[in-house]
Amino acid sequence: MTSLSDFVASPRSACARPGSQAALWWPSKTLADVADYDVNWTWRLYSAEELAKAYAQQRAGRPVDIVPSDKIVSSAFLLPVGALEGPDGKPSTFIDVMTKVWLGGGDAGEIYAVVNRITTAGGRAMDQSVQIRVKTA
Repeated sequence: MTSLSDFVASPRSACARPGSQAALWWPSKTLADVADYDVNWTWRLYSAEELAKAYAQQRAGRPVDIVPSDKIVSSAFLLPVGALEGPDGKPSTFIDVMTKVWLGGGDAGEIYAVVNRITTAGGRAMDQSVQIRVKTA
């Protein structure tokens, strides 16, 4: 069973925001890197009322402590065709508001788009694309 401790604060985490047109990026990796990368879905899981409360807390300079009532019930990562891969024995996982994928390999200098597709307890289906660059050196 996956728990919150499996999703420690990581520089390899991207936060999905509602209505954002900005591309999400994970930090670049080397060819040899095999590491876990997270997507935090909290802000996209909020109901309209929860979102208004969360933004109000943020504008007031307070930590956002609103927990979404909707939860992730399934998650799949769609990896691009090519050398970027999910290593054997390292399956993708999820908890209520976060998902994780393990990535290795890739072609030096390439930028890959990884899509995370989730379904929620409330019946929503959402995709989030996150880009990652493989360093040349």
